[in-house]
Amino acid sequence: MLNYEHLASEELVLKEKTFVGCIKFFARILLYPQIRSSYLSLRKKQYDFLFPNSDIVCLLSESHIEDFEKYYQKYDGSKIVSISNPNSFVPQKCHKKKQLLYVGRLDGGQKRPDRLIKIWQRLYKKFPDWEMIIVGDGKERNRLEESAKKLERISFVGFQSPEQYYRDASILCLTSNFEGFGMVLTEAMAFGTVPFAFDSYSAVHDIIGDGRTGVLVTPFSIKEYTDKLTILMLDEEERNRMSENCMKDVTRFSLDSIVDQWVHLFETLKGE
Repeated sequence: MLNYEHLASEELVLKEKTFVGCIKFFARILLYPQIRSSYLSLRKKQYDFLFPNSDIVCLLSESHIEDFEKYYQKYDGSKIVSISNPNSFVPQKCHKKKQLLYVGRLDGGQKRPDRLIKIWQRLYKKFPDWEMIIVGDGKERNRLEESAKKLERISFVGFQSPEQYYRDASILCLTSNFEGFGMVLTEAMAFGTVPFAFDSYSAVHDIIGDGRTGVLVTPFSIKEYTDKLTILMLDEEERNRMSENCMKDVTRFSLDSIVDQWVHLFETLKGE
């Protein structure tokens, strides 16, 4: 169900600062109960088709199974398994710069990079030796660049391979309402980049051990996100400790490990 619990955070926001945008915003407020009901109804119809026409339903996280049990009354546990996405990067220690990094689409719905602009606005004067790098593109890029033009040391580098940015950055900042799994987290961890994310979707706990391999933040507190970033940005020893933990822990998602799980699943189905 992914974003069902936090649907309001996606729908009840002013997406366009225009007269028409304001009308649409107030319309969504009035229609929100219907939007929420329709969302759940649509998902259940999809599952009604999915289950009888599948031998196995494979989810990205074991925690997603609990969502099915909670929201789908025709849930059939014998048909559900979970296998995470593989990480294609091999863990490697890198020399880190004082950089915060965002990697992802620049959209105002799911990803919400606008939150990152607000966070950096609170941080950049306190940390003159740090910078913010934003990798990615999307329909919100121009608006985001406009909102950040008075801020210092923030760079929009566009859509490109994030590998070198993972190597350089000390901290990865994810600001999404929800994710199915959150591949940027495991990719960054392979290079010892410590991930931050909102605790707004169940699979994030499969990836981040709060305080050990990353930091989870109460949805969707800009203040808490900023405060926790401040603590880690000031503490190089703690960053190094968590960075080492990231590189060790992320091996759970190695390509070999995930392929073995898929092979086992196919062999099990073949045996049936």
